[in-house]
Amino acid sequence: MNNKRKRSVKSTLLFRFLAGAYLLYLDYSIWTDWEQVKSSEKIVVILFMIFFASVGILLIAYTARELNRLKHEPEIEEEKEIEDIGLDDKEISKIGLEDKEIEDKELKDEELKDEELEDEELEDEELKDEELEDEEIRK
Repeated sequence: MNNKRKRSVKSTLLFRFLAGAYLLYLDYSIWTDWEQVKSSEKIVVILFMIFFASVGILLIAYTARELNRLKHEPEIEEEKEIEDIGLDDKEISKIGLEDKEIEDKELKDEELKDEELEDEELEDEELKDEELEDEEIRK
């Protein structure tokens, strides 16, 4: 279970890095094709170039920093996993106990229902037997 979580955090960081690199690639592509941009569109293109470059650099820098922290302090990864789901160890164990209690209660409820059904069936049989006896007595 922990291996899945560790891969999940690292794969999320990898995808962030790839997204940042792709934005920088888009920025570079726009820059190399600058002559083909119409003069009326240049302001919009410049704004997008600034946006792509800024977000791409921020994503790469953030990802590199997080990967470096995970490399040097592996316990941060475990804390980050718990933060991601918003629970601490006590809450996680409490949820496990609550689930167990719910399952136990459901099983008890099912047993009680089964017992009630059996009791009703017995009562029905007894009533039928009494009715048959009453009919026999009347005859």
